[in-house]
Amino acid sequence: MTTRGKRIALVVGIVAALALPKKVPCEVPGRECSVHDDIGRTCMRTDLEPFGVFLIEWLARGDVPLAYQNWLDCP
Repeated sequence: MTTRGKRIALVVGIVAALALPKKVPCEVPGRECSVHDDIGRTCMRTDLEPFGVFLIEWLARGDVPLAYQNWLDCP
């Protein structure tokens, strides 16, 4: 493989790794949250977001409104 081919493979690998899904409770890493549903159960808002977005949120300690899916997780 040529040097250029190796660089392209590296960039594609990094982008693919940053796009992998990560389940994040409370929509932002490190935040505590709970919501009560209609039945009285304690639930948490949960996001399924790209790993790259999770890293940005973790570093910035804020929410980036980008997720593959979000739902209320009730045990």
